[in-house]
Amino acid sequence: MMIKLNLRYMLLIFISFIVSLSLGGILVNRIFYMLLTLLGIAVLLSLFFIFSIKIGARTDDKQYFAGDKAELIITVENKYIFYIPYIIFMMPVLSKFIKEYNGELVSLSSKEELYIRCKLSLKTRGAYPLEEVIIWTRDPLGIINLRRKRVLEEILKVYPKRYAINEKLITQEEAFQSLIHDPRTLEDPYSSRDLRKYRVGDNLKRVNWKVTAKKNEVFIRNYDHVTGDEFSIFLDMHRDNNYIDAEGRAEELMVDFALSLGAYFVDKAIKTTIHMNKLHRKSSTLNNQREVVELVEYMIKEKSDGKSDFKSFVTENIHKLKSKGAVALITYKATEEIREALIALKEQGYRPVLFIALKEEDYEAMKQPLERLGISIYIINDVIRNEEL
Repeated sequence: MMIKLNLRYMLLIFISFIVSLSLGGILVNRIFYMLLTLLGIAVLLSLFFIFSIKIGARTDDKQYFAGDKAELIITVENKYIFYIPYIIFMMPVLSKFIKEYNGELVSLSSKEELYIRCKLSLKTRGAYPLEEVIIWTRDPLGIINLRRKRVLEEILKVYPKRYAINEKLITQEEAFQSLIHDPRTLEDPYSSRDLRKYRVGDNLKRVNWKVTAKKNEVFIRNYDHVTGDEFSIFLDMHRDNNYIDAEGRAEELMVDFALSLGAYFVDKAIKTTIHMNKLHRKSSTLNNQREVVELVEYMIKEKSDGKSDFKSFVTENIHKLKSKGAVALITYKATEEIREALIALKEQGYRPVLFIALKEEDYEAMKQPLERLGISIYIINDVIRNEEL
């Protein structure tokens, strides 16, 4: 707890004390003791006020995604009988969602409970703890200001947004055609999607005997299917991405799109691996939607923090791929270094496609020569449809 005193009032007490010592007299002494008594009353009232305040915060139970609008409801309650004329409270985390946020000034009658609704603009993913609340109170005469911190347990989770992919554009892309139109699929015996009742002709090796015994009916496992082909995504998560724009939307768009593209191909029963250019490099192989959900949950707290340039990251990790198939590179813009990496991948037998968040002035000059080599460049916003999934 922090205490702030009214310096003018304290100076007045000091002067009255000096005068009382120097001159004496009943009137002077009474003035000094009156001022001192008011100070004591102010201290007691301020302490009572600050411990009388109960604050809570909650959001709707719905899931929030990057780009959503949310409503936070803050409750401020005066638990006791005294009127509290002056309360300022602030939740520092709200400055991330509300422009020029400076807290709230309220007053509360005896036993009054106040509800304050805050509109939040959730621009980027994250797990935002609404834990710290700073409360200021002061007595009616403005002699004592007290500041106290309270801790709440509410956490606001903002998930990466999953976009719908422009399927017409993707299916026309030569690099993806062999993946999407290949009808050969393989069962993944290590990934059980769900259970269903036994049908004549089903393989008895699929029977889930534990569930069968419990339900008194024969249930079999439905396995996920994957194609023989694999798809690889290289996602640029260099720390400089956080400074492309003030609100972090470009960095968010790249991550959202990478996850959306991965989920799209998993829906097509195509095993997909996302390689992330992070400080602690991470590769996630996605065989089914459960693994997509797990990766999305992981990415809530992960921000771009890589130090290696994207070209070096791709060239150092391309040998990890099991086959020379389609490769997507996702970064913020097309640079000369990225152009060199794309050409090198093409010469090695891969089918690279570049997706970028920003369209720069030299975009067309870069795009046309690469297209003549059979390498496509897309603006991310041209590949995603407006609706979410």
